[in-house]
Amino acid sequence: PQAILRGNHDGTTNFDAHITKAEFGSNLTGSYDNTMKNVYQILTMGGQKYLIMTIDYYDQLTNGLIDWAAGIVAANPDCRVILNTHGYLDTSMKTYNNTMVKYFENNLVKKFENIDLVLCGHDIPFGDDGPIYKTITGDKGNKIIGMVVNPQTLEEQKREAFGLVSTLYFGNDGKTVTVDWYSTVRQAYYMDKFQFTFTLE
Repeated sequence: PQAILRGNHDGTTNFDAHITKAEFGSNLTGSYDNTMKNVYQILTMGGQKYLIMTIDYYDQLTNGLIDWAAGIVAANPDCRVILNTHGYLDTSMKTYNNTMVKYFENNLVKKFENIDLVLCGHDIPFGDDGPIYKTITGDKGNKIIGMVVNPQTLEEQKREAFGLVSTLYFGNDGKTVTVDWYSTVRQAYYMDKFQFTFTLE
C-alpha cells in the first residue's frame, strides 16, 4: 500500500498533473474527487482489515469532504483505520486552532472507535524534550494515537541536512508500533529518544 500526501506548499495544478490515479491509483478503493488528494484503500494484513485514508491539508478541508470520509469509516466498522493528513497537531501537540481542523477532529477522528492512528506533518516539536506523539481520547473513551512526522523542521533548526526518514513497524500482535528515525545522510539512527514504541488500543 502507498499513500501520497500533499502539503500546503504543493499546488493543485502540479500535484494533479504529476500524481495521477493512472500512475499511482491502482490499489485504491475509492477517491473523493477522482484525484489522488483524498483517497482510501482497504487491505487485509495478518488477518485484519485496514482502511488507510489520506485527507488533503487544512486549507482544503470542507464539511463535505470530512462528511464523505466519515461515511467511508462508518460503512467499514470491521476495518482498523489509519488517517493521514498534513496539518492537524501543532508544535505543542494541540489541535490547530482552525475551524475546519476542529471539524475534522470532532466529526471524524474522535467519532469512530475503529480509528487507531492519525499521522500528520507541517509542524514537529523536535526540541530537546518535545513529544512527537500523543494519545487522543475519542467520544466513546477509545484511545487514538496522533503522531507528527516532519523532519524538515529539525534540519532548519540545526542548519544541517540529515535526510531523516521515519519508519513505523507494526507488530504481529496488531497493537505494538515501533518508531525509528533514520538519517540517510549519516547512515545511522537519529537520537535514542526518537526511537520509541507505542501501543494501539
